[in-house]
Amino acid sequence: MLLVELSLPSGLARVSNEPLALEHFWAPHVASCGPVKMAIDKPYGGYVRPQYGSIELLPTAFQSDWPPPVSMGIAISVTDLDEAGAMRIMDGTAHRSAIARAGIRYDIYGSGYTGRFTDHSYDNTISGLFANNIPYADSSLSTDVSLADDTNSPRLVYVDSGDQVVIDSLSKTCACAGHLFYIDGTVAHLVDMFTDNGSRALTEFDFFPSSYKDGVPIATVRCGDTAVPGSSVYGQEEAVSPVFNTSDTAEVEKGLSRIKIIL
Repeated sequence: MLLVELSLPSGLARVSNEPLALEHFWAPHVASCGPVKMAIDKPYGGYVRPQYGSIELLPTAFQSDWPPPVSMGIAISVTDLDEAGAMRIMDGTAHRSAIARAGIRYDIYGSGYTGRFTDHSYDNTISGLFANNIPYADSSLSTDVSLADDTNSPRLVYVDSGDQVVIDSLSKTCACAGHLFYIDGTVAHLVDMFTDNGSRALTEFDFFPSSYKDGVPIATVRCGDTAVPGSSVYGQEEAVSPVFNTSDTAEVEKGLSRIKIIL
């Protein structure tokens, strides 16, 4: 079940894609909701940045607030049973992008961490530098380093020159140590990428489909159409096609010309 809280000028509105009578009543004013995406800065670590997509609300959601506000606070949760067991999956700002008769579309933006520092130096364990520097990104954030690995990670000695956004600087530094971090509410969690951080199933597949892309290969071999002449046991000429073409195709073909293929 999808639970959406909207901070409208008239007050808090609780809406969903269907009428839900839970601890509160959730009115059926959600037409569609895009998937939440989490994008890690580097394949080997760094900041896991949330990308929230968009949501389309029916005009009936704004009966007391017409025209729909340009910007409003939004929180989205999912649950299988009740409000008490709901899991918050996004908390941010919805900015209006289109108004149509069928619905009003809002793009959703998460919290921005704009804290900066200049000519900053690191000289600490991975959990130490993370706990020390996250408050520079946002003083309201606390840290959880229970899944960090200081034993197998080297002490980091590093200087980031010039004016830097703290989150971006920390992202590069944590990636160097094979750690990622993500922010859940007001807590920044640091995780060793070799540590099992557990899992949680989201069953709202209609709203949050999952897809995973494989990385590009380190080296690519293309299959071409080079023919290799040879002789069968009956004497006629045969051709074997294709063979692998690489940057050394000429050398490969030169070598293959000396190979007799028996079919």
